[in-house]
Amino acid sequence: MSSLRYQLRQFFGLQPQTEEHQKQLSLEETDNTLLVGAWQAGESQRDRLAYDREQVLADCMDAWRFNPLARRITELTTTYVTGGGFVVSCPHAPT
Repeated sequence: MSSLRYQLRQFFGLQPQTEEHQKQLSLEETDNTLLVGAWQAGESQRDRLAYDREQVLADCMDAWRFNPLARRITELTTTYVTGGGFVVSCPHAPT
């Protein structure tokens, strides 16, 4: 019985991969490649380093200042998120 991979390759008219071809595509795991792309336990993949975050914010500010399309996208997103607007109020008078 053929494997699903073989059946799909046959269906799409692709040549079956040889073992030599698969070896060429595989990577040997060494001390240098073991932790590539790994992150610490408490980190999120979406976390940025502080200097990256500052650069991204600076780039966004430049785009908003000098690019009309970026400014319009920002306005549309703000309008979508806030809807008709919102009112900030506090029942504590001194605040």
